[in-house]
Amino acid sequence: YRQVTNSSWARFLFKQRGYNKLGLLAHDILNETPVVAEAIRRLPKEVQDVRNYRILRAVQCSITHTILPQNEWTKFDDDVA
Repeated sequence: YRQVTNSSWARFLFKQRGYNKLGLLAHDILNETPVVAEAIRRLPKEVQDVRNYRILRAVQCSITHTILPQNEWTKFDDDVA
């Protein structure tokens, strides 16, 4: 019997959610409540632009029923969650 660590569980959930295959980060998929909208507004313009690009690219993948090439997937260690 092997005890499941938080890290292995987090990696499992990361892979199961699938947003990484679209190049998204965890905070890119938050529901845009007034608090989230204000946080996004306070981000530097460059960070907002990169975030918008990731979201638009994910929308395009969704429309075409495709995923990004594996070398463009978000890596577990690069995600912010």
